[in-house]
Amino acid sequence: MSMTTEKVLVGILGLTLFVSVVLVGFVDTKHRRQAKRESVPAAAAMNPQLSGGREVFEKFSCTSCHGVDGKGGVTNFNAKTAQQVSALTFVAESYTKQELKDKILNGVKQVDKLDPNGPPPPLYMPSFRGLISDDEIELLIGYLDSLLPKKDKDSW
Repeated sequence: MSMTTEKVLVGILGLTLFVSVVLVGFVDTKHRRQAKRESVPAAAAMNPQLSGGREVFEKFSCTSCHGVDGKGGVTNFNAKTAQQVSALTFVAESYTKQELKDKILNGVKQVDKLDPNGPPPPLYMPSFRGLISDDEIELLIGYLDSLLPKKDKDSW
């Protein structure tokens, strides 16, 4: 095989690889957008205010500790709450709106330890005072309220 033929073959293979990577990226982006649309709770999809609250939830990276849709599952070593960051699905039945607002603004600096002799849990809720507006807090609290499963809301 001549040197020119080898160069053409390498060029064709490189171009094929490039097109494949672009195509895979396009398909992956399409799947991620679809998954994101499907993960939006039905109530949030139908109500623009709840959708705005979900955007605030994502904007302030609440998902990184409380999980997607506030369902929890994030490990917090030696935390009394089953060594995980608390889920938010039932927060609406545990706190008033004012209590939630206070927790968002002031944070939760101390997390109870599972083992009193062990190290403190590494994750805690920071203060969002000065970072989040009153309107965003209201949207976020509305969204958190929407996370409570419907059957539990009816029993209030």
